[in-house]
Amino acid sequence: MKFKKEDLQSLVYDESTDLIKIREEMVDSSRWSLMYDLVFKYDDHYFRVSYSIGATEQQDECAFEYSLDLIDCVEVWPEVVEKIIFTVEDPGYTTEGLAKVEELL
Repeated sequence: MKFKKEDLQSLVYDESTDLIKIREEMVDSSRWSLMYDLVFKYDDHYFRVSYSIGATEQQDECAFEYSLDLIDCVEVWPEVVEKIIFTVEDPGYTTEGLAKVEELL
């Protein structure tokens, strides 16, 4: 689905009233730019789009600056996944609970 460049810029800078920002993550960087993935909600659907901004105040690049007036965004769907993390604190697993975690590894 295509969205107006101005609407996506408003979303990035937290000024949008129609699009709802769900997740924004920096995915890459270069000497001059920072690249982001942005997931947003519109009309009960979720979409993802990538954009870049200047890495420092010396790089005068705003979000979607070099994009066309209509930007193609990819529809995405939320999915629940199980994730294992490692902490420095003992979570107090039982032997059975620890065995279940080790099965997932």
